Amino acid sequence: MAKYIFAASYSQQAMGGFLKDPSSDRMAAANSLASQFGGKCEKLTFTRGVYDFIAEFDLPNFEAAASIKMVTMSSGAFTEMHILEPVDINGIAGSASKGASSYKAVGK
Repeated sequence: MAKYIFAASYSQQAMGGFLKDPSSDRMAAANSLASQFGGKCEKLTFTRGVYDFIAEFDLPNFEAAASIKMVTMSSGAFTEMHILEPVDINGIAGSASKGASSYKAVGK
């Protein structure tokens, strides 16, 4: 399983849904959907700022993550959603340092 982090903003329609049902269990909804793709939602944090929430999923692959995005975005519940993947920055830096000497910038 791989980790995928979703950052999203609710639509006006979804905000209206919260007014009608303030106790709506969004973690249960996230897990119900994730289970259809062989995964689960590990954490759901509502935030103040650019995004309304950040969710961390364990999913079998990126296709499962993209499927969750397609289903939820097509529902009209969100105005934007981004899928982020955690990375090993030290591993990236190690690989990049090996290749850095072979790159020549334009004009150099």
